[in-house]
Amino acid sequence: MKDLRWIGVIDVNAAVVGIHHRELTLELGPSLDVFAVLLCADTWCQREHGLAPAVHLGAMLFPAPERRLGGRGTVHTAYIPGIAWSGISISIAVEGVYRF
Repeated sequence: MKDLRWIGVIDVNAAVVGIHHRELTLELGPSLDVFAVLLCADTWCQREHGLAPAVHLGAMLFPAPERRLGGRGTVHTAYIPGIAWSGISISIAVEGVYRF
């Protein structure tokens, strides 16, 4: 297979509910991710595409309510069901946030 583009979780579609309390905002919700994984045998390779159930969890923190600069962290976990194998995909992100 010459081209290995689009391997892994391609798209994340999360429906989250956010709870805001003072300097902290929490978000939690389900997701349905689009994935593509590589399946190889002795003589050929192909991609398996599908939908994976997932959970999204995030938190955003500002040191004080009047501050514009803060931080955000997210964890997104998906279960990828496959024909040849199944597995879990976990992505973690830490970001700086500036609000206008």
